[in-house]
Amino acid sequence: MNTPPPNQNSKGKIFSFSTLLFLLLLCVYLQGFFQRDLWPPDEIRVAEIAREMKERNSFIPYLNGKPFLEKPFLHYYLVSLSFQAFGENPVAARIPSLFFTFLTFFLLFLMGKAFQKPHWGIWSIFFLGLFQTFLLSSWLAILDNSLTFFTLLSLYGFLRANLKQKEAS
Repeated sequence: MNTPPPNQNSKGKIFSFSTLLFLLLLCVYLQGFFQRDLWPPDEIRVAEIAREMKERNSFIPYLNGKPFLEKPFLHYYLVSLSFQAFGENPVAARIPSLFFTFLTFFLLFLMGKAFQKPHWGIWSIFFLGLFQTFLLSSWLAILDNSLTFFTLLSLYGFLRANLKQKEAS
């Protein structure tokens, strides 16, 4: 009877469950992704800013020929890159939101792993994935999920630094 040590067996279960959860969330989150045009006013504004950035080949966001400096440019720039890669269409405008959604899920997994409890991250992903607002924001060409990701990334950085400091002392 060659049974693997408990550590290897639990790692395999976590990997299997997290892969299954990822595929399930991918199916759910792609379900409504391709089905509609851009909604006014937010999605249209984001798409127009990205289109003007692409047209000008600039990092500076413009709206109707005037600099639009109300929000950070990264999301708009990623939408403009998506336009360059996939053409100017509603799906291309929404790809960065979906990208940041899945980066947020991955970051939650890493946070659970940082606590030496990967299942915490998996449960966090599961519950966040159930939130209707988070699902709907991943279908929209808006900045909400990129803001969520970078806020969580700063929290993750703080968590890692705090855990390393505790290990050192």
